[in-house]
Amino acid sequence: MMPKVTLLSEEQRNRSYVVALKVKAPRIGSFAPLHAPIDLVTMLDISQGMTREKLRIMKHATWLVVSSLDSGDRLSIVAFSIVIVSRTKF
Repeated sequence: MMPKVTLLSEEQRNRSYVVALKVKAPRIGSFAPLHAPIDLVTMLDISQGMTREKLRIMKHATWLVVSSLDSGDRLSIVAFSIVIVSRTKF
């Protein structure tokens, strides 16, 4: 059970936010949980509508995704503004 924390002030409660959560089951004994390798595609909005704060949040969320990948997993990053451009390949 996670401790209760306040994430938003009262004046921010009516805004919409995208939130990424990571849930991980505790290990049982000395065995690490196994899963099949995953292929993941992320789409990053780099349009002019992205403010500095939105870009900071997106960068942090992307870092969380990258840091949670295992060695067999693959990540492709697609950045879009007006035109979609693939920044990485599988």
